[in-house]
Formats: sequence, C-alpha cells, structure tokens
Amino acid sequence: MLSLEIPKDIYEKMPGQAGMESAIEAVTKHPKLDKNEAKSHIIDLRGVACPLNFVKAKLELEKHEIGSILEVLLDEGEPAHNVPDRFVQRSQDMIEIKNLGNHFSVKVHLNK
Repeated sequence: MLSLEIPKDIYEKMPGQAGMESAIEAVTKHPKLDKNEAKSHIIDLRGVACPLNFVKAKLELEKHEIGSILEVLLDEGEPAHNVPDRFVQRSQDMIEIKNLGNHFSVKVHLNK
C-alpha cells in the first residue's frame, strides 16, 4: 500500500512546489510493490544539507542490488523536496514519502 502524508500547509510552504508535485505524482502512479519481498535498507540523513544529502543517498542506493528499497530519513523543507525530486529525475521509483513529524521518510526502489 502506498502512503503519502505531506500536509498541505507544509507542501504549500516548500520552495519549488512543482518539483515536489513530480515526486508526489511518481509515488501515486507507482505500481504496487510488495515491500516485504524487496531487500530494505535505511540511511539517516537528517542534519545533512542539500545537495550533499542527495549525493549520499545516491551513493548508498548504488551499493545495493536492483530491486532493493532504500529508506532515506530527511529534514523538513528543502531536503524533503529536493531528494525525492532528484530520484524521480534519475528514473528511480518513489514508493513512499511520509511526514513523521519533525522529519520525512522517503522510500525509493532501485530499478536500474
């Protein structure tokens, strides 16, 4: 089941909303993926500034085999906007973007 929990007031305050729309659209259009069948990994990038947070997330994703899921923990604001958008631009499948209160969880499926 896909989950998308970005409160509208937070979304509206984010810079470059158009990019976030593309990430959100990618999540909602993604075919159902059984997250239990894929190998899952996590990286905590809270406190890491843009664009270094995406670079670290991309390098971590590249360590894993195709079909793996990487959960990236990110700060609110630009990181929660930019990292999912960059993955979408690089043709990775966004599975979930979830607001966890003071940070976001972004799950990306490695497809190439």
